[in-house]
Amino acid sequence: MDTEEIAAIARKHALLNAVKFDGEADLKAVMGKVMAEVKGNAKDVVPVVQRVIKEVNGLTLTQQEQEIAVLD
Repeated sequence: MDTEEIAAIARKHALLNAVKFDGEADLKAVMGKVMAEVKGNAKDVVPVVQRVIKEVNGLTLTQQEQEIAVLD
């Protein structure tokens, strides 16, 4: 699985987690979901997930909710 695919999966889970917890995604929670889907090497996945979480946490709660609506 390439980096873009991992980032897309991470973004989906980060957005869902962030909206659930007032706009702040949690790295451990998102990593668990991503690793379950990706089944890859954690060393390759962690930097991608960290970057995505930083991006998602930089959005407002409204922006996060709008992105989730587009994903559905």
